[in-house]
Amino acid sequence: VVLTCAEASDGTQRALIPTAIASIVALRKKGQLDEEGVVVEIEPSHKVTKFLFGVVNSGVYEDMDKHVAEELEVTLNGNPIASGDPGMTGTETLRATVESWRSLMPDLQWALLDEVHKKDRIALRFRVRGTPVVDSDEGWTGEPLVYEVGAFLHLDGKRVREAHQYIDLQQITEALDAGPEG
Repeated sequence: VVLTCAEASDGTQRALIPTAIASIVALRKKGQLDEEGVVVEIEPSHKVTKFLFGVVNSGVYEDMDKHVAEELEVTLNGNPIASGDPGMTGTETLRATVESWRSLMPDLQWALLDEVHKKDRIALRFRVRGTPVVDSDEGWTGEPLVYEVGAFLHLDGKRVREAHQYIDLQQITEALDAGPEG
């Protein structure tokens, strides 16, 4: 799925998701599919995207005030993520969110697949890879979990103020239920 942004007649931003065939053609034109048809990772081009991927992948929280608005809203499939306490700053919310993800998958890594930015909007598609740690009597840790995320960032100037992520929860649930044997 290739994500793009477009402006509706009322001035609001809309996400457009082309058909699978159009997506494959667009990816091949960009050179993002290898000869076997596998999507190839790309480097982030927008400063905010570079920053966020750096925070998640390496845990480097430098220059947060340059890239995160005073107030930050983070949602997953349209639901607010309760990562911090009310009254937390945007940088505190981001740190709490990433730390909560890393507590679930300590080896968490994001790999960018698509990035489109226009004015104060960024549309992303990325692959998440990490080994979920399940707290149980057996201390079971499964095989690495890999899934894709679509995300839309809203900027306030040059800083992210909203991050909306969309994932297929059914896909993740099935992978976790399968356990380490797959």
